[in-house]
Amino acid sequence: MNKLTLYITSFLVISLFAFQADDVILWSPDYELKWSDFQGKPPNNLGFKKAAANCRISIISDYYKGELPSYEIKSLFGRQKSWSVTKNKNSLIHERLHFDITELHSRKIREEISKLNNKNELNPDCYKKAYRKILGEHKIMQEVYDKEVYFDLIKQNEWIKKIHEELEELKDYQYIE
Repeated sequence: MNKLTLYITSFLVISLFAFQADDVILWSPDYELKWSDFQGKPPNNLGFKKAAANCRISIISDYYKGELPSYEIKSLFGRQKSWSVTKNKNSLIHERLHFDITELHSRKIREEISKLNNKNELNPDCYKKAYRKILGEHKIMQEVYDKEVYFDLIKQNEWIKKIHEELEELKDYQYIE
């Protein structure tokens, strides 16, 4: 194993989120989350929260296209870490948008990897930097979404429209198995 491969592999190990195969749902525009997908135990201190979707951007594998590093990026929903104490339809829609926001940022990562590949970038630090930057943006957007939408159906609908438009703009970067 050369130094570059070791470095990329180390980066990937840090980035992976451990899910068991039967615990995950791969993001798909056709899959509608159900309350039965939320199989985790709610925390003792709920506060105002009624549900939480455990969504992650995961680097599943790394490989080379010729000399260029490439990565398989997936948006995953973890059943065992997602929980709910409600069956409210609007809450489920809210949690699904968390999953959609995760997919949006996965697409942004895939787009950035493509751009770096098109520049023939061999330095894995560039890929790592792009990945971390977009992960930071993902975290911030998830927090802003919750703050702006909390119990506000008008804002919820604005966010749904916004995220779906952005997903459409990046449709070329949707993961297809």
